[in-house]
Formats: sequence, structure tokens, C-alpha cells
Amino acid sequence: MLDAYQCYPDNLYYHQIINKFKLESLAQILGFKFQGYAEKINCNLSCPLAELSKTLNEKVITPYPLFTITANLIKAELISIKDIWVHLSPADTDINEWAQKKYNTALSVFKRNYEKKLNATDEQKKKDKETEITSIEEVESQLICKNINISLIPSDNQKLWLMEALVKNNSWILFEKLYGSLNSCFDLNSHLPLLNTILNYLEWLIEPVYRPISPTRFTKKPVTLVNFPIHNSNLELQQIHQLDLEGITKIARVCKIVGPAIGKNVLVYTKLCRLFRHYLDHPSTENHNAIYEVLVYICTQILLPAISLVKSNPGVIANLWNIIQDFDFSIRIQAYEEWFTFFIYSNSTLLLEGFNTIKQATPWFKTVTADTVKQKGRILGNLSHNNPGLVFKLANQIIKNYSNLIEPIVNALSYCSNLSMDVIIFLTLRDLSNAPYEDKAKTQLVQEGTIHDIHANFATFLGHFLRKYYTVDLTSIFSFLMNRLFQNQYLDLVILKEIISKMSGSESIEVLNQNQLQALAGGINLQIEAASIANDFKK
Repeated sequence: MLDAYQCYPDNLYYHQIINKFKLESLAQILGFKFQGYAEKINCNLSCPLAELSKTLNEKVITPYPLFTITANLIKAELISIKDIWVHLSPADTDINEWAQKKYNTALSVFKRNYEKKLNATDEQKKKDKETEITSIEEVESQLICKNINISLIPSDNQKLWLMEALVKNNSWILFEKLYGSLNSCFDLNSHLPLLNTILNYLEWLIEPVYRPISPTRFTKKPVTLVNFPIHNSNLELQQIHQLDLEGITKIARVCKIVGPAIGKNVLVYTKLCRLFRHYLDHPSTENHNAIYEVLVYICTQILLPAISLVKSNPGVIANLWNIIQDFDFSIRIQAYEEWFTFFIYSNSTLLLEGFNTIKQATPWFKTVTADTVKQKGRILGNLSHNNPGLVFKLANQIIKNYSNLIEPIVNALSYCSNLSMDVIIFLTLRDLSNAPYEDKAKTQLVQEGTIHDIHANFATFLGHFLRKYYTVDLTSIFSFLMNRLFQNQYLDLVILKEIISKMSGSESIEVLNQNQLQALAGGINLQIEAASIANDFKK
């Protein structure tokens, strides 16, 4: 009977027939089937690793209809998940071990090829380049060569495939519990069928509330979506018909599972951004504060880090910026800090994407000049779209040490997004607040009457940057400067003076010549002209 059901896994009438048999032995029979396919995998361990890895990536050893009927029987409560889970391969500890080792390998790649390379000699860099790893596939192949049990590979991980079948038959509550048992280092990008199914489920979930605001509502041809069954079960999530507190909580539950991997599906990502933007334009009168908190959580903890996995798509970044630009600057600053210090280290895929971005950005800063800034500006824009924090950390290192490159870098930023501009301000203020040279600069200012080069470089950069890109949000800058001046950090007056002089086009002249002194005796226009730097400002 199970073999016949396996041939027609979508025919739920088999449940009525199966219910006539002894259900106590049903889980054992299914378990024997899964164990038989797992033994076939172990028998193939004698073949070459490269050939075996290729075979596992091309097809699933265990037939997928077996996972489908198992998920249907679990949802119909003919068997329990506990009875079948023990028969599946591999064990939970082995899955967590694979995820942890994969993460550790990716982290070592990031540190060896980026962090250590900053201070490495040319000979060490050349030696590391021969063993450089740049893709998640190379990380997995490296783990395979370490004699790890081949059943741990997600391409034939029976438990992950059963999880995907549970999502497909809309048993989300049960899937959520099973996924929670996995290691926090587990990366959904390791099992793309499961990731794609969850993203399709999220798209199906928001379809009723998104359809009225969708640009495709004016077209005659309906949009085809992957449908998920609805049987009014306690394990299901119902579609969202109104973006109230219950609806946005459902979105947050699914997004929390997906995490930054949502950036792999640009369509679903864009739909969420449009949906949230529409809510901010037409807020609900009931539970608005609670809905707003959940919306901020999704945008800052999930959608913002997911930018790292979006392949240089300025339209997607613009959709996200349309939302977070309305957030208070303190919320944005906290989100950027968590993005660059925590989320980039959260899984192996983000680590390798960050390393690839840095690998491409480092040569750019070594070759940029005032003559090549127009040709290379577009390259900087593309590099900064998905990982602005890592790119502009390198830019700040250049600005600290080379004042002659400040103006070329500022001119090259014209191809960057508004989100990147906001990140630049955040990183600059963070470097100023964490500057280790503060006490030394104070002493130098008192004894010699000069300003430390690094502090002066940042002041010059902010002055040129805000003069050229005056549409950026200045709230964070002036709040920072006012707080610093309130704490008697008088060196920041240099920054404030530079910003005002560059943006206004005039500056106070400490030493006046004879003609300027005579001009001050005239009217207001003559006084302004005497102290004006209008010609420099126009240039």
C-alpha cells in the first residue's frame, strides 16, 4: 500500500485505506525504507570523492515521493514525527557537527585571506594565494576530503529533505520546531531546495495583502505562484489578508528562519519592501506601535544584512532605503553596527561573500587617482552595493593616512547608493569616537598648536563629502558633534568648522590683511565678500 501511495503522493485518499491497517508498524516500515537508502549511500563510499560529490549534487539518492508521503502522514497524525525521526540519517549531532565545521572552515578562510593578509609580507601573500578559497563549494569539498561521513552532505540529508516536504504541505509549526533543534551555525544556503521552498512559502503567505499594491495588478495575465495546501490544521499558517499585528508576526516568524538568506530571492525581497513601505504610508490605527517594532526588527535584523547576498542590484537597495530612511538615526546606527560586527560572521556564506568583496575592493584603492576617478567610480559603486561596511572600512584606512586621496575618493562616491552614503557617515563617526589618538592629539594641540593629521584628514573628508552630497541626513553628524562638545572634546570644533566652511562657502579668517580690515568697515555685502571663498566653493 505504501508503494502504491508513493507512486501517487498527492492522493490523500490513501489515508483512509492506510487507517485500516495497524498504525503502530507504519513508522517502522517507513523507517526501514529510509535506512535502506541510507545504506546505499554508505556503500558508495569506496568511489572517488570528487565523483561522489558530483553525483550527490546532481540528484537525490532517496526518492522525493517518500518524503512527501511521510510528511502527509505526519500532518494527518497517522504517525508521529518522533517515531520516524530516529530512522532518518544522519543524526542531529552529526548535522550540527557538519554545520559547525563548515562555519569554522569559512571563518578561517576569511581570517587567513583577509585579516592576516593586511599585515602579511608579499611572500606570504603569494603563498596564501595558491591555497585561496573563494566559494562555498570549495569549503564543502575541503570538508569532504577530511574523511567526514558522506551522509552529512546536505544534498542527501534525509532530515533536511523531510523538513522541505513539511513546508510544502504547509506543516509550518512542526517544521519550525524541527529547525530550532539545528545548530545556530547551520546555513540554509547549504540546502537550496529547502531555502527556495521557504521563500516560495513566504511569497504565498503575503500574496493576498500584496496583490492590491502590486504593479502587476493592472495586467490581465495573472501571476502564477507555488500553492500550498490548506486543510485547517493546527500545523498550518493561514495566508495574510491584512497587515495587522497577527499578519506581520507571521512574516517575522518565517523571516527569522530564513535570515539574511532572503537576499537570494530578489522578488520576495522586493515584495516585502513594497509592502512595508505601503504600511508606513498608510499606518494602522490599532496596535501601530507593536506593528512598527516588528517592522523595524525585520528591516534591521533580516532585510538589511540580506543586502550582502544581493548581487549589486541598486533597485533593491533603493527599495530598502525608502523604508529605513524614515527610521530614527539611532536605530539605523545600531543596525549598521550589528550588521558589520555580528551578522557578517553569522554564517559561512556571508563570510565568503564579504571576503570576495574585499578581495575586489583592495586593488581599487591602490590604483585610484584624480585622473582615473571617473572610470573607477562605477566600480566602487558596484562593490559597495552589497557590502558597504567592508568597502568603506578600507576607504577610511586610506583617508586616515593619505590626505591627497580624499578628494578622488569623495568624487568616486557619486555612483554609490543613499544607503552607502549613510553607512559612510556611520563608519566615519565610529572611527572618530573610537580614535586611540585622542589624548595624544590634545597634548599636541596644546604644546604645538597643531591638529593631529588623522583628525584633520577626517575633518577635511567630511567637509568635502557634505559639500558634494548635501542631501544626506545630517542629524547623526550634528548630534555626534554636540555630544562631543558637551563632553569638552574641543578638537571636534575643527570638524564643525570644516563642515560649515565647506557647505556655506565662507570661513572666518584668523589673520586679516590691510584690505580685509578696511572692507570690514563697509556694509554687510562688503564684509561677506572680504571673507568669502566663493570661487573655491564653485570649483
